Amino acid sequence: MTLEIEMTRQDYLDYNIYYFLKNRLTPTIVNFLLSLLVLQLFIHDKKTVSDMNQVIITSALYLIIYFLSVYYSLYRSKKIPHENGVILGLKAYDFTDEGVAYVDKNNRGQYNWSVVKSINESKKAFYLYIDTEVAIVIPKRYFSDELNKHEFVELVKKNIIVPEINNVNIE
Repeated sequence: MTLEIEMTRQDYLDYNIYYFLKNRLTPTIVNFLLSLLVLQLFIHDKKTVSDMNQVIITSALYLIIYFLSVYYSLYRSKKIPHENGVILGLKAYDFTDEGVAYVDKNNRGQYNWSVVKSINESKKAFYLYIDTEVAIVIPKRYFSDELNKHEFVELVKKNIIVPEINNVNIE
């Protein structure tokens, strides 16, 4: 199966948002709650009875600032890829039983299926993870229909090599 895609800044941003929601949201919330607790303990250190309005206002302000910093860092990631770099632009992928071959304006290569760890799906794209945070992004808009998408997913799932778990006897 051959797909020609154009990776855009929006596709890159969509991937970063997907990755954040899937892998970084929980640690971010935990970090927020712990830092809020420390902030509140620091602000109300010497007081025996805290003014609840002050706690609510400072918590709300901290929540807004924290949320805006996360939002800003995610949307700033859209500007990371260089216009003439290897991430953005036209790419052709050829998915075969041997692996994933790719060609773009500057590069040509192939990934064996053994490097593809998993396939994930969002509303806008498929992500073939080749490392912890690195994925081949295949936007769904390049599939002609649902059957074409299904064939793609089945081809990938059929070829992803799942490591076998060997039974080890420890004496």
